[in-house]
Amino acid sequence: MRFFKEKITDEQTEESFIRMMTQIKARGGNLNFVITIDKKEGWFAVCKEFPSIISGGKNTNPSEDEISRSIIEAVKTAFHVP
Repeated sequence: MRFFKEKITDEQTEESFIRMMTQIKARGGNLNFVITIDKKEGWFAVCKEFPSIISGGKNTNPSEDEISRSIIEAVKTAFHVP
């Protein structure tokens, strides 16, 4: 999963991105998520390297794209990347 398909257009975003990547590299360079899908409650994902990064939804049958987009937003939020 790639975090940024769009171009980084301003200096503040670039600095935030570099800071995020530095922290991720310090933890091994990858973020791995445990994803749990409950057929009654929905789904949630927890990052193994940064357990405070969590995501989820009420959809009991989420697509891979839905999960990916939600996780990317959670990671960007956790690292204060606009």
